Amino acid sequence: MLVFESEQLRMPVVKLVAVPTPDEISDLQKEYRRIFRRYQEVCGRSTRLNLAIQHQTGLQKKLLEAQMDGLQTGEFSEAEQAYEAFVEKVWDFPPEIQTVIYGWKEE
Repeated sequence: MLVFESEQLRMPVVKLVAVPTPDEISDLQKEYRRIFRRYQEVCGRSTRLNLAIQHQTGLQKKLLEAQMDGLQTGEFSEAEQAYEAFVEKVWDFPPEIQTVIYGWKEE
């Protein structure tokens, strides 16, 4: 008689995922573009502020650093959370659907 450890008998878990309709895909594409544009905008402002901080001294540098702190704890954090929430929402979709939603080009 053969005895198997429980680890050997485990089967992979198959997760069923509802595939979005073409209209839902279109809505997801629009949502992604909106979220990504906002994320790019905030990242661009952060980069410009960093460059400005590097070239300033004294009070002007302190003011720019305060703006950067506000940007990072406010808008940047919000944009990053929205982006991460969107990625989480589409994570389980098949790769072909994600490719369409994100606008990736297949090679």
